[in-house]
Amino acid sequence: VKALHRKASAHIMLKQYDDAKLDLLAATKLDPANKALQDSLASVEKTLARLEQERQQMFQRMFE
Repeated sequence: VKALHRKASAHIMLKQYDDAKLDLLAATKLDPANKALQDSLASVEKTLARLEQERQQMFQRMFE
């Protein structure tokens, strides 16, 4: 679990949020009660949602 959390942290630093989410999901399956994992996963999901929204806005402006 600790190794997966560290791996996810490295992915976050490299802005590889999809890979970080996969590692955090795997770690959460192994230790569902771990609050730090849950917080990190929520943060990554929030970042992914924000990036997706920014991407959609960029495409909207591109075709206006």
